[in-house]
Amino acid sequence: AATDGRGGRGCAMAAASGNSEGVPVIYPARLSPTVPGLLAVGASNEWDQRKSPTSLDGETWWGSSAGPEVDVVAPGVHIFTTDMMGAAGYAGGNYTPKFNGTSSATPHAAGLMALILSLDPELRGWEVEELVKMTTVDLGVAGRDNFTGYGRIDARRALEAASKLWYEI
Repeated sequence: AATDGRGGRGCAMAAASGNSEGVPVIYPARLSPTVPGLLAVGASNEWDQRKSPTSLDGETWWGSSAGPEVDVVAPGVHIFTTDMMGAAGYAGGNYTPKFNGTSSATPHAAGLMALILSLDPELRGWEVEELVKMTTVDLGVAGRDNFTGYGRIDARRALEAASKLWYEI
């Protein structure tokens, strides 16, 4: 997928870093440094903090995995999403307001990658990955770090950077 997908352009991919509040980043996200177009995604909260047991969101039982493979973070706490009804679901209705974890952060990054490709389908997978990383909002220590990677994804910045019209302006 990384090299042959999309007619040789490579697929843009995102994988959850894990919820272990430490090292290591889980598979397949730990492959991000060696797979072109693969983002390892950690979680942030409503206060633009890396999700940890001590972050302000009150979920003390988990934290976003850290390590040199983490590329970006995305919202992963108190995410409102659809739910299976009844006992099979989390909240008993059609929706739950408490989807959390790097598994809830990763769809945000994947969706942003898809939006970027909707603007410019000719981009290679690794180019989409780089656009996402270079347009983040830096969190924590200045520059790339093992906890938030390059920072929290920013859809507006990424789409402006990917827009051919934006380049002409």
